[in-house]
Amino acid sequence: MTDQSNQLTAAARAALAETLLLIEQHDLDYPTRYGLVLDALSLAHRCGYPAGFGLDNSYNSELDGFRVVAYIDLPPPGMEPGKTVAGDGYRVSEIDEDLTRLSWYGNGAGYLKRQSHLPEPTGYQHRIVAARIFGPIPTGWEVDHIDRDPTNNTRWNLRLATSHFQKLNTRRLSVRQRANGNWQAMATVNGRQVSLGTYPTKFEARRAAYEKRSHMTAEAVTAGHMRSWPLQCSWHMPEYQAPYDKHSTEEKYARCRAYASLVATAEEER
Repeated sequence: MTDQSNQLTAAARAALAETLLLIEQHDLDYPTRYGLVLDALSLAHRCGYPAGFGLDNSYNSELDGFRVVAYIDLPPPGMEPGKTVAGDGYRVSEIDEDLTRLSWYGNGAGYLKRQSHLPEPTGYQHRIVAARIFGPIPTGWEVDHIDRDPTNNTRWNLRLATSHFQKLNTRRLSVRQRANGNWQAMATVNGRQVSLGTYPTKFEARRAAYEKRSHMTAEAVTAGHMRSWPLQCSWHMPEYQAPYDKHSTEEKYARCRAYASLVATAEEER
């Protein structure tokens, strides 16, 4: 990163820390809180942190449906927030800069691997980084790229997931046009393709497929098919609708204050 980029990222981190503290101050002033949370999501993206919206199916009801949650994954203590370094066609967090001094080859699908006859570490780069975060990867779990980019191996972009959850993390929506001109929405449930109904337009069919996938993703998260950072903060939002990490209000704002302290310490050390 250039000095200018580092300055912009540091400014975004400082602004995010300030915004998180303001959200706590306005926790019960919902109109103000909602606006501040949206500001925080934008700043989190500028810092390079996973952030966005999800579905919280623990609040599902026939009346209200699934509630929307805005979430931000904050980096844990001991990691310089937001800094990344570029290798030959890939990115890693600054803490993993040693990997950029090693040789890697692409496997044809975009994943980077270090051959087994070379000195350690060997294997897939994203699995090496994930093992540094989470420890040994348990049997039956895979490493999922949140943004679906296999060359983005920054720590904030990786999480552990089952193969079921990984299949849900895709941009593709299954729709097809029938002979009568209507569009059919499809979803894979328990390994089988099932119909979600037919719709007069492709847009409506894609929306039905997207909503089904969102509900299945929320169910998979609740069932424990994904493990992410333990420092996630989330807020229920109006008219949107899932915290991936259940936590109390006090836990959430303790994390926000810890992040603000981390940023202040990093600024003092610059």
